[in-house]
Amino acid sequence: MQTYINKSKTQKQYNAQADHQIPTSVIRPNNIFFAVKEALQAKKAAAQRQGDFSTFSLESGISPEQFRSQKYELPNFKPSTGGGLFDVKYNPYNGRLEVKMKINFQFLAGSILDFPTAKASDLIWDKTQQDAWKKSISK
Repeated sequence: MQTYINKSKTQKQYNAQADHQIPTSVIRPNNIFFAVKEALQAKKAAAQRQGDFSTFSLESGISPEQFRSQKYELPNFKPSTGGGLFDVKYNPYNGRLEVKMKINFQFLAGSILDFPTAKASDLIWDKTQQDAWKKSISK
């Protein structure tokens, strides 16, 4: 088992320092629910504007079978919060809602002040370590 030294600042330290510099490609986990809800509402509004009654309602005249026979997709959705892009896919037949978030990693070098017993080489992420960490987190 390998143990990795945290080479970057703690998340709390990073947020305190760069809260005003949050990249637009980041979606905070507590906003996912609202972003998905907004994405589905945007899809419904777009369908109604185009006269496509792909969303089921009793007034639309579409049967539940017709509704379930289609798949719905909204790529590169940007929520009203202004941050992040993600893809939403919904299959009403099996009830599967898929949200694909696009994430970006910033590997920051650690500070000898945070880890006084660490070697200098342990404070910098190399390409192999970055790839291994990305693979372990991106499942």
